[in-house]
Amino acid sequence: MDTYFGQLSTPGSDASEHLARMTNKVEKLEKQDPNFLQTNYEIDVDYFDLKKLPTKPLNRSFQK
Repeated sequence: MDTYFGQLSTPGSDASEHLARMTNKVEKLEKQDPNFLQTNYEIDVDYFDLKKLPTKPLNRSFQK
């Protein structure tokens, strides 16, 4: 996780490219199936130690 976070500030790094692709997919899902995102988030917080990314936050209604 530390390596990933460290790479986020470097344009073109594996982490920054990954986050850009995932952001794009989440934005599409917000429009196509927001209920999936809400359900997925609720399950994830029960099973994983979620950490905030050290980047500009996305506008997400499902974040608590």
